[in-house]
Amino acid sequence: MNIHGEFEVSLDGNIICCKLSGSFNEQGSLAYQKQTKDLILSFDKQPFGMFIDIVDIEGATPDAYSSLDIDHIWQLSRPLIAKAYLVKSLVYRDIFMRQSTVLEQQNSQFFTNKAEAIAWLKQQLVIAGAD
Repeated sequence: MNIHGEFEVSLDGNIICCKLSGSFNEQGSLAYQKQTKDLILSFDKQPFGMFIDIVDIEGATPDAYSSLDIDHIWQLSRPLIAKAYLVKSLVYRDIFMRQSTVLEQQNSQFFTNKAEAIAWLKQQLVIAGAD
C-alpha cells in the first residue's frame, strides 16, 4: 500500500520538530513514527521535547491513529519532557484527545500561535532542568 501523508522531521537542540500535512494512512503514520523514533533513540537518556506542527493536516485513518497511539505509549518510557502541538483551531485538540487516550498521560499542550508553543515548550524544558 502507498504511503499517504507528508512529514518533515528535524532537530533543533533538544527539540524534535515535526511538520505534518495531508491525510495519513497507517503506512504514512508508521513512516513518520520511524523517523521520530530514530531521533528519540539518539537522545539515549537525555531529556527532550517535541514541537509538532499539524496546521496542514487533513486527517488520518483509524489505523493511522491506532499505530500512533502505540508510539505514544512507547514514548512514555523515554525522557520526553513535553509536546507542543501547533493547530489551526483548538477544536483539533478535542479530536486528537478523543483518538489518543495516551496523550492525557503526556505533558502535551495545543496552541494556535507558533511563538507561544515554542516558548511554552522551552519553559517546560527549563523547569525540568533539560535546557
